[in-house]
Amino acid sequence: MTLPSPLLVLKKVIIFIYPPRCLCCGRLLSGESPLCPACLDKWHAERQGAASPREDGILYLAYYTKTHSVARRLVLRAKNSNERRLYLFLAGELSKLLAQHNITADYVVNVPRSPAAVRNTGVDQSGLLARALAHIMGTKYLNALRHKRRTRAQKTLDASQRAANASSSFRLARKAKKSLAGCTVVLVDDVATTGTTFAACEKLLLSAGVSSVVKIAVASSERGGQKQPKNMA
Repeated sequence: MTLPSPLLVLKKVIIFIYPPRCLCCGRLLSGESPLCPACLDKWHAERQGAASPREDGILYLAYYTKTHSVARRLVLRAKNSNERRLYLFLAGELSKLLAQHNITADYVVNVPRSPAAVRNTGVDQSGLLARALAHIMGTKYLNALRHKRRTRAQKTLDASQRAANASSSFRLARKAKKSLAGCTVVLVDDVATTGTTFAACEKLLLSAGVSSVVKIAVASSERGGQKQPKNMA
């Protein structure tokens, strides 16, 4: 008779004391999915209702609606959480979307979050998402982009101001250029709004010799390349 390993016993004890809950609504879970059946059904409906890719080429999973959608709840949770289950689920969904478009990559790169935001929340959600996605895809994560200090928050600006601010908010990491020449890169963020941040980061990557940039996000705002259907707002 083979005895269970101490780690397996410890895992079972932790699950017994802290049973897993739905990432969206918090209900206790009985299966292996990180979403309860009701939230999983809603998530699949939101996925089917997304007109991905956008007109500006950004792939995304669902709309970031003003209502209490599953996509909105997951994105808001990610902004303040380092929970591994959450990032593995979102990265797994992103990898499925890339596979649907037959996309592979040499590197996964994230849109960098401002140092002030990371200090305030303790979370770099786009970095965690990119690392999880690289792991699932079986490719490499590269910390290729940096956020410059003392730039204005994008959410406080209008469309024209966003474009100007984004173009001056980022820079390439010093050693990134040596690795990127001729490569295909998946560029990841949690939410795509006007697309100006993605465009600024894409421009920097192309200047480093990247051959192709695939832009992908968990959710897309109605302020992006196209408007949401009225029943999704």
